[in-house]
Amino acid sequence: MKNKKLQFLIDHLPSDPGVYLMLDSHGRIIYIGKAKDLKNRVSQYFTRPQPPKVAAMVKRTAKFETIVTNSEKEAFILELKLIQTHYPRYNIMLKDDSHYPYIALTKKGDPVVSIKRKTSDDKYIYFGPFPASQKAYQIVDLINKIFMTRKCKGKSKDPCFYFHLGQCPGYCFKDISDLEKDKVRSDILTFLNGKDKDTLKRYETKMKIASAELDFEKARDYKEIVDAMLHIYSSQNIELKNKVDLDVIAFTQINDYIGLNIVSYRAGVLLNEQFDAFPSFSDLHEQIINLIGQYYTKNPLPTKLMVGNSFIAEALTLYYDKEVIVPSRGQNLEILNRAYQNATSALQKHLLYHQALGTENESLTALSETLGIKYPSHIDFVDIAHLFGSNAQGVV
Repeated sequence: MKNKKLQFLIDHLPSDPGVYLMLDSHGRIIYIGKAKDLKNRVSQYFTRPQPPKVAAMVKRTAKFETIVTNSEKEAFILELKLIQTHYPRYNIMLKDDSHYPYIALTKKGDPVVSIKRKTSDDKYIYFGPFPASQKAYQIVDLINKIFMTRKCKGKSKDPCFYFHLGQCPGYCFKDISDLEKDKVRSDILTFLNGKDKDTLKRYETKMKIASAELDFEKARDYKEIVDAMLHIYSSQNIELKNKVDLDVIAFTQINDYIGLNIVSYRAGVLLNEQFDAFPSFSDLHEQIINLIGQYYTKNPLPTKLMVGNSFIAEALTLYYDKEVIVPSRGQNLEILNRAYQNATSALQKHLLYHQALGTENESLTALSETLGIKYPSHIDFVDIAHLFGSNAQGVV
């Protein structure tokens, strides 16, 4: 090796678990990784042939630093904390979904349903997160229409607008018993868990009665509520036999790209499916474990996890002290296979889309690296014309 400084650092690497930090010539951290054996892992970067993306990182590395830990689990936790602190350019991050909305319901007092971006306030019961935020707002609007929630703020001597609509028992101007409030809260939780068939039947009956009485305007309003409920239930019709909180984790690899798919069930109901594609950068299993770790720094851990790989299952069990299922038959195997199929299909579409954009242009690659952004899929140009400094016209 030509770089004597790097060679010296390699020769004096400890054979202990820990975290390593790659730094460029300006002292900026460009990559952070963990290792069960720091000497074996770090030395491989400089002594073995590497994929193009890893080779590019190694070429930029002017020196590296190591932090020895007591265990591999401790190294994993430290690695994630350092990545979240420094955001190195070569650490492939999942989308920052820390601002995905949750539906929040007050635990006590007047039943209020709202959208929250964080789950730190223990005054609320949270349902989510919802990567498709439009769906969260749609559900909140529907709940406020069909349940006697509190919509207005403060106290008043006169009934509010919602009271006259029949959507509120009068929280703002009279006392409502705790028993009545808790009943509303319980009904909302039943609805959010996809179990409220009675409310659906009630509004279907109201719709038919209004139609029979030729009150078509009211019948249309009821029909909109019924359609909205059916739409929500149709997206939650895949249920688990055991009503548990479970994330199903599936991954796939095609050429130099990997796809990670996380399917979330809450109380046994399918809530969300999130797919992301990443360039393959290091050992496949190590990268998947790292991405999963980054995901759960932004999202709450469920009661159980499910994966199809025993190595990753053992690692997750070690790191999180949670039950990790590796199914071999039954419904669990079916939903895991479905998650893998969706991961493969989504990654194929991702690659086809980027192939349709054409091969990467060297100038655009250099521009994206200089600006620290992803390779641009399109560029907007703005042309400003004017007549001696006046009558300016802009065209995009």
